Amino acid sequence: MLYKQGNLHKKVNDLRAELDKMWMLVDQMPGDLLLRTNEGNCLRDYLQACIDEERFLKQKSKAHWLAVGDANTRYFHNYLKGKNHRARIHSIEDPIGVVREGEQMIQSFVSHFKEFLGGHHTVSLSPTDDLFT
Repeated sequence: MLYKQGNLHKKVNDLRAELDKMWMLVDQMPGDLLLRTNEGNCLRDYLQACIDEERFLKQKSKAHWLAVGDANTRYFHNYLKGKNHRARIHSIEDPIGVVREGEQMIQSFVSHFKEFLGGHHTVSLSPTDDLFT
């Protein structure tokens, strides 16, 4: 795409400058239909050049990633391992204040959720007096 259309970055900058000049002329002569037609053509060319430039940059970044991406795989893998390790729960404090680790921590979680989800709780459909102040 780059060979067919030349330097896309320069083309976008040149078309933007030309479009700015067109807008200044349209502001000075708003009734000139030929000028408005030229402005529309210039705007269309500018937008197409922007799309072409964006496509080129995406292709370039993809090619760059394919070239160096494999070299960074070890770094990213180690980074994610460290992040997962930091996000892990190592210990908890139960309701009576005892710090639990390992298997005791797991049993503390299980007992908490058994009590919370498996218990019999009464549900009242009428609001309590202290709900609204």
